[in-house]
Amino acid sequence: MAYTLLNLVTDLNGDVQFTSDSAALGTVVEDLYLQLDSKDTLPNDFGMQTIINSHGAFLNANYDSMVAAGVSTNDAVFLAILRLKIVLRDGLATNLGNRCVDVDEYKVLPANHVYSQNLTHPNLKTIGDFVNKTWHNIVGTVNHVFRVRGHHWKPEYNRLYERTWKSTTIEVPAGIVMPTWDVIATKGLHCFGIRALQHLTDMAQQNGRLMKGLELRYSAACAGTAAICTAAAALREMASAKWFTHFYNKFQVNIENLLAQALTLQNMGVAAHINAGLYIPNARQPPLHYDDVNVLAPYIMAWIDSLDAGEAITRQAAITKRASGGSAIRREFGRVIITEGRTAASMQSVAAFFA
Repeated sequence: MAYTLLNLVTDLNGDVQFTSDSAALGTVVEDLYLQLDSKDTLPNDFGMQTIINSHGAFLNANYDSMVAAGVSTNDAVFLAILRLKIVLRDGLATNLGNRCVDVDEYKVLPANHVYSQNLTHPNLKTIGDFVNKTWHNIVGTVNHVFRVRGHHWKPEYNRLYERTWKSTTIEVPAGIVMPTWDVIATKGLHCFGIRALQHLTDMAQQNGRLMKGLELRYSAACAGTAAICTAAAALREMASAKWFTHFYNKFQVNIENLLAQALTLQNMGVAAHINAGLYIPNARQPPLHYDDVNVLAPYIMAWIDSLDAGEAITRQAAITKRASGGSAIRREFGRVIITEGRTAASMQSVAAFFA
């Protein structure tokens, strides 16, 4: 089956728990803000030469603050370097007011600030080299999870994080311990805001810096659109069944409407996200119409039921909720397509079913 069905449907398989921008933002302690030494300034554009000229101060400020917030020294080194790479690659918004999330999560240290910790690590160069080569894909992984879940982190997202990162095939060298995705997402990258992560992922994709697994996920359907987009993906797969013509003839209007709506949402990109305002100022997710999904869901789920139990789509939830009102149809249609198998006879059975 196609990647978009097996993998992206699995990615979307999870309740979107946050339905407003303010709820999705979460909060972090001040020590986890982006730290800027007083010798650095926050310009009103992408010109970050002042920070480029002050790497040591930037790294020490962020390392020190994260250690103070309880982050391990290993993770603080890794994340301080990751933050620096993001800042040097235009990771701060052009508008000061849009730099971070609900509040400006950055802090400029006073001129007389004394660091309690200075960034040191026996594998500092090795970690730096690794982050330098992989930071696009680290950012891209966090961005993907937010895209399909609508939040940086929940414990139940960990498998999605691990699966997404595994798809990059990036190997972590001996001597390097990557922070957990919880730490990376909530303690290392939260201060930049999701708009910055999307911007960086866009740039990485355009410049060919995303590994294949993330490149395939780049245009994944956004959080809040799962029922529509997964149903459309399933329909495209169902089209290969010998009996599909009879199904299509019966529900042509519903099928075409659903496919058209899914394509519109896909083309909208992050403007279709349940928290679209975090990406585009004042944007809101467009109205979603479920009438066609509700009509087709029992048949789609019957087809899904007929698949091998190991298929990832059999574990999805979004369409199941929409099919709950048509359980009798689901059982009967499932019986028809299962008992006849994938033979030519199934066409007659389905034709009779829709007669």
